[in-house]
Amino acid sequence: MIDYRHFDYQNQSVQYEFGFGLSYTTFEMGSSVTVSNTGSATVSAAPAAAKIQPGGNPNLWNTLYTVKATVTNTGSVAGHAVPQLYLGLAQPANGDVTPVRVLRGFERIWLEPGQSQEVEFPLMRRDISYWDINAQQWIIGQGDIKVYAGFSSRDLPLTTSFNPLSGDGCNGQGSGSGNGTYGGAYGGKQHGPYQGHPHWSS
Repeated sequence: MIDYRHFDYQNQSVQYEFGFGLSYTTFEMGSSVTVSNTGSATVSAAPAAAKIQPGGNPNLWNTLYTVKATVTNTGSVAGHAVPQLYLGLAQPANGDVTPVRVLRGFERIWLEPGQSQEVEFPLMRRDISYWDINAQQWIIGQGDIKVYAGFSSRDLPLTTSFNPLSGDGCNGQGSGSGNGTYGGAYGGKQHGPYQGHPHWSS
């Protein structure tokens, strides 16, 4: 619960959100974000047992899903865009808490005016798990995992969700407004329902 995770959980506004950026051009997300299963359609809550190595159970680093979105330079000059992927994990059932959203990927891409590019974000088992203090291992929680794609922690026009433990892979794709943004900057500094005194974030 540090930095943007704390501000989101406490429902507080910030002056400059995590991932905020400026550019001489503008960028826009496509109309949808997709999630595809890259491994077995059946996903267990806990990773398969394996000899512990540096970094933990090696099965935590298996890629299970791939998230894709398209970014377009809608301005008149070339520039770098930094699309970002955040996940909203299901709250643990044992009374623990987990952040509203956590950063799980970003890319820095160069786009000419009018150019579009699809970006991919691989999701490993570790990316969609939380640390269960009772089981003392990383666990995938019950329920849907929310997917947010955009240009900062508060500028996330595309959303969808998937349920790894449901047995049916994922929900396919979701949509959003896809409105233009200035390299990650949200035009207004008041972000939807977030209230309270402004704070500084990096």
